[in-house]
Amino acid sequence: MDRSGGTQARRTRRLGRPRGRTLRPARTGLRAVHTSFPGRDSGAPPRVSCHFDYSPRNWLVDVGRVHLIDFEWAQPEVWVNDLGRLFFGLWRTRPDLREAFLDGYGRQPDEADLALLLGSYALTTVWHLVWTYEHDNPEFGSAVREILHGLMRGEFDKHAQQVGRHAKLLR
Repeated sequence: MDRSGGTQARRTRRLGRPRGRTLRPARTGLRAVHTSFPGRDSGAPPRVSCHFDYSPRNWLVDVGRVHLIDFEWAQPEVWVNDLGRLFFGLWRTRPDLREAFLDGYGRQPDEADLALLLGSYALTTVWHLVWTYEHDNPEFGSAVREILHGLMRGEFDKHAQQVGRHAKLLR
């Protein structure tokens, strides 16, 4: 059984359920993403150390070196989980930064990695929705809903294909 999003799913359950319609679209979105996920029956991928809030706001750059801060959510997980905020944020409009980052990272995502990224970020958006409800952060909640709805409509599939094409060129 694939447990690639298990940690976040447990975390989401632990946070409790918000009242109203907050998670109803998320539940529908998870079903849509899961049924289209090609690697869902292939078993659990290996886990590595993940930051889980890997974005420029948690980077300190000093003399050309990047140092990470804020390890509150760090734990072992699938490597693509740390790409989520960049993939669904900055990289959508800056493929040059995506290519430079992945080249420096030393690993390019393959088709299965990209499918896992799309599926695992659907779980992340659910957890983010719970967090925004509990912390009364409607602006972040709105951005998260937009990503979840985009996942439901398949809007990120083209972006994933572009990343995959770039990775194939480098192999």
